[in-house]
Amino acid sequence: RTGVEVARRLLEAVIDREEPLTIIGGDAEAVAELKRRYGLHDVRWHRAPARLKHNPDAFLAAAEFAAAQESRFVFICVGAPLQEAPPWAVAHRGRGRGIGICVGAPLDALSGRERAPPWMRELGLEWL
Repeated sequence: RTGVEVARRLLEAVIDREEPLTIIGGDAEAVAELKRRYGLHDVRWHRAPARLKHNPDAFLAAAEFAAAQESRFVFICVGAPLQEAPPWAVAHRGRGRGIGICVGAPLDALSGRERAPPWMRELGLEWL
């Protein structure tokens, strides 16, 4: 499963509309649409700058923001391979609560803005 599919299932069946959800990355429009689409009341969003990998201070600020939240789930939307890279895990290790889900750029798909045609998704070619 892709990160977006895991996140969609969590949003539809696991995450309570009233509980906090932390999102690292993405843009304000996508986050607002995600809140509207899934009826979320407590989204804690950190705007991560472009080229986060090359900005150690911004990278650490994003990890610290995530760690400071009381969310069961943190959607990490800074794109591959950075979000899966060891530096993110090291920066976040021992600081926070909850489960980090590497959603990546597909935050747009969750908010309904962009998505590959169904035939591409069914063949596993969506992110090709």
